[in-house]
Amino acid sequence: MVADVTVVGTGIIALTAAIEIADRGRSVRLVGTTHSGNASSAAGGMLAPSVGRESGSAYDFAVASRDRYPAFAAALSERSGRPVPINTAGILEVALTETEAAELKDSIERPSRWLSAEELAREEPGFAPAFGAVMHPLDGSVEPLPLLDALRAVVASHDGITTAREDCCELNASELGCSVLTGMENRFASDYVVLAAGVWTPLIVGAGKAAHQVVGDRRADRIAHLEHDDGGAGAGAGGGLGAHGRGHRCHRRAEHEGAARSIQRANTAGPHR
Repeated sequence: MVADVTVVGTGIIALTAAIEIADRGRSVRLVGTTHSGNASSAAGGMLAPSVGRESGSAYDFAVASRDRYPAFAAALSERSGRPVPINTAGILEVALTETEAAELKDSIERPSRWLSAEELAREEPGFAPAFGAVMHPLDGSVEPLPLLDALRAVVASHDGITTAREDCCELNASELGCSVLTGMENRFASDYVVLAAGVWTPLIVGAGKAAHQVVGDRRADRIAHLEHDDGGAGAGAGGGLGAHGRGHRCHRRAEHEGAARSIQRANTAGPHR
């Protein structure tokens, strides 16, 4: 069966895209397998545009996403019958050195505020050796694993979504449509492709070219390349405050290491055709 849209990936972005597209009446085929170290399961789930703040439209987009997340999580929980815990108690951006403390103090924008080392110790005793922190009261976090569980439940029950638990190895696009070739030698055709494979994208032959088509090439209209890097780290569980240590990128590092191992194996095995 030819689907209207092929979504490549198995993470939060891929699953959400598949559901949203299918809810709008399009048939969707979800292609991919879950790899060790993927960002969705290794991430801290931070909803924190105030941390490592972007500028311009990127920041506006991140804020809008954060502000819509509680309603999104509640609707998903009701639909799936699975809890999606979300923390709206704020995020602490912790300074571990005097230099970091000085830099953070200079970067504060309202409604965020500075907590001295003494105030931080009272708020979160576990951070007593730190030099202070910025409290971002509007930021928060979501629990990634329950979120994934709920998304998977909706995908599994959706009449408009079929799944192929196979790795995408090759992507082709033309004015007539798109096709993806999997590691099991299956080729799936569709009108459009949503590419949400994260750092595993380089393993897909043709994905880099497809994702960076020059303006004016009609093939580019058939491919959407979705990517997300919140630069986040740990997040508090339950009702506690989330915490972010500056420069700590644990989940992205885990994903890159997982992808590096996959790329190494692919190079050892030789090109796939």
